[in-house]
Amino acid sequence: MGLLVEARGVSALGADGLLFTCVSGTVHTGQLAVISGRPGLARTALLLALCGRFVLTGGSLHTDRDYRLHGPRALRQRIAVARAKPSIMLDGALRIGEAVTERRVMCGRRRGFEQACWHAWARMGLEKPPVRALVSDLDPVERVLFAVALAQAQGTDGIAVDDIDDSLGAEDRAFVRQALSSIVEEGTAVLATCADDDWAEVRIPLEAPHDPGDDHPGGSPASPQPAGDGDAARPAPAGDAIEPAHDAAPAAAAQPSAAAAPQPPVGAAQPSQPPVGEETRPRPAPAGEHGPVQRPTLDAPGERAPRPGRFRRRGPSPADGDSA
Repeated sequence: MGLLVEARGVSALGADGLLFTCVSGTVHTGQLAVISGRPGLARTALLLALCGRFVLTGGSLHTDRDYRLHGPRALRQRIAVARAKPSIMLDGALRIGEAVTERRVMCGRRRGFEQACWHAWARMGLEKPPVRALVSDLDPVERVLFAVALAQAQGTDGIAVDDIDDSLGAEDRAFVRQALSSIVEEGTAVLATCADDDWAEVRIPLEAPHDPGDDHPGGSPASPQPAGDGDAARPAPAGDAIEPAHDAAPAAAAQPSAAAAPQPPVGAAQPSQPPVGEETRPRPAPAGEHGPVQRPTLDAPGERAPRPGRFRRRGPSPADGDSA
């Protein structure tokens, strides 16, 4: 196995500040590496950085010395990105055949691209779909594996795929992981982002920058207490109780007495009461006085039951992939 990428203390900045810092890891060809951590921009940025597609502010990236290029330029040629949200995604409006043709033209490989794509598709345990079907007809598992098959057909040394467990149940996650393992068995390295990394050969945890305020639920240890009007904000002395700025009024004074309720004058018209035995019904509100319309809420993507796959078999089968 040759060296694919080695990160040495890499760091990067985003629009809102530090994304990641001092991240190191080594991935060789034919290995399955997982970047674990919370989904978001930082995790995706680290994946793109390891592929030479994100600007670093610190650290360095290295690849095999025998490769003709070096640095990020070499990594861009050696690693194909299958998916990186939200910039690199499959277009659901394209037909499956059109998506294959588009990737073939973009990567410049004109011979054997379609055969390599469907070979990888069968290797991962999927039946070939109709080329006139839409990409949006694929379920979430098939869609991410279709992106992996397109990247595998480019003939690179590695594949990068982001957020492989997005909105997937336990059974679907196991299927995707087994499918990626079948790609690794052919000698192609896979770099993936996932919430957990206990199933990977190489683990690259994403460590968020440490905030001193995280050690104190109420903020930093020197955060001042709120002060009243005109008072300077200052921390309370240790061991002293904080006295209220004004005496609290008795609770009984805040509640009006029933005996003190105003009574209508003698002879005034009394409010009309419904006759005894008559059922009282609420009067409909006039037009324009109704509250906001309550609309039915849809299930969150993570709570919606996954649709059964149309082109999925029992599992990846190397024998089927070889005969495809």
